[in-house]
Amino acid sequence: MRHNRIRQVGILALLALFVASSVAMPVMAQNSAVNYDADATQSQYYRGQVTINTYQMDWDGLQWENDAGEVEDLAGQVNESADNPYSYTVTRVNVSDFGEFPHQKDGVSALDAGEWTTSGASVSNTEPATGVDAVEMTLAQGDSATFSNFSITSDESKKSLMMAFDVDSLDSNAVIEVRINDSDGDYKVAEINASESSGENWMAGATGDGFVFQRQLGEMTTQTTSGSDGTFNDIEEVEVIAQTNGGTITVTGLNLDKSGNYVLGDRLADTDSDDELETETITEVKDGGAISVTDLSTLGDTFDTATINGLTVDFHRYPSSLPSADVEVNFSEAGAYPGFDFKIDLYYRMGLDTGYDLSYSNLDLVAEQSVPESRYQATDIVEGASDTDFDDLSWDDAGVTYGSVGDTIVVEDTVQPSQNIALHYQYLVTGDERTAMQQTGGAIGPTGGSGGGIIGFITSIPGMIITTLGGLLGGKWLMG
Repeated sequence: MRHNRIRQVGILALLALFVASSVAMPVMAQNSAVNYDADATQSQYYRGQVTINTYQMDWDGLQWENDAGEVEDLAGQVNESADNPYSYTVTRVNVSDFGEFPHQKDGVSALDAGEWTTSGASVSNTEPATGVDAVEMTLAQGDSATFSNFSITSDESKKSLMMAFDVDSLDSNAVIEVRINDSDGDYKVAEINASESSGENWMAGATGDGFVFQRQLGEMTTQTTSGSDGTFNDIEEVEVIAQTNGGTITVTGLNLDKSGNYVLGDRLADTDSDDELETETITEVKDGGAISVTDLSTLGDTFDTATINGLTVDFHRYPSSLPSADVEVNFSEAGAYPGFDFKIDLYYRMGLDTGYDLSYSNLDLVAEQSVPESRYQATDIVEGASDTDFDDLSWDDAGVTYGSVGDTIVVEDTVQPSQNIALHYQYLVTGDERTAMQQTGGAIGPTGGSGGGIIGFITSIPGMIITTLGGLLGGKWLMG
């Protein structure tokens, strides 16, 4: 009986060892070479703007389509310190509702040049970006173009005029009117006016892309003509007229069916000059160009399945997102450096996603200084680094000038996205700092010392608990 119990204790010990080994096995993160949250860990990151040529709004986060046509996560993350990290131009968005006016008529669209009748003006179909339908209108003074294949006979004053457009050319002092005409000649008017710079009914005053005008018709003054009754009802026409001089505009969105505005996103801005940022909902763009927003989720429901051509994102890429093969850490004895126990050699191979659909701007590689300047022994760099072992690279002094702990140091300001950059830091750390840097929840590279594996686990708090419990249970079992 006693021999049976000894054999069973042996089995129990093996099971405990198996459990201990299983617990000690690291759960590998995407990159667990070093604890990046440790104060003494010196790392760096890319910062700048990445433009995704074609971004689908129903994608999951920051994704892009690579050259093989596969959708993948972008290597990097949105810069959380940026107030409005996402930028886009409204007239470069393929959003179906912008071309569905009049909604009650299938197969009819105000963005079809064939639906416009002209008097002197030239109207043609165009596509300013992939999938973005538009009509281009060129008008000289006195020219007009009219869309009339619709009728709105109820709630006319509650409807809003929305027009998204580019101003491709504009003569000096030009005035191009956009009129909404009712059945007997009363009308509402907004204008592209090169001599003005503001106003409720002012749409734009210079060339540029991405203009958006939205205003409820009931808030606009009713203009009369000879024979009209002064009451605005039964809307039957949208008319574009060059009253003074002329120009060329490209219309990518036109709507009169909607009661209320399209929401183009929220942005943080100091709207009341109190040096504090307030959240502002964007509905108009009268200065043209790209608009910047806090998050893509703040765009209205109309954009849920839209495609943004040229989404620019303020982003960072940290080494924690690198493949594990591109990070290495080695510890060695500090030697003749009083107060320090170890010398660390940290190696990184930094890279960026590249492909037809991606472009970058304002790129640099920066580091936040982790220890005092006096501790650094070397900072080396290789631009255009290959995938060979770090020991086989030809290193150059990075020429980095350090300051105080926490300072942002520019490591490289001429980043080429297609080239990897390898970095090597050598500096002094204490034993406690080494311990903190090793607390990753995963494996690290060669350490030059002991303390890992099963022995390290047994001497850890979880290991001591398991071995103690195993001993107590085994003793009770053995003694019966």
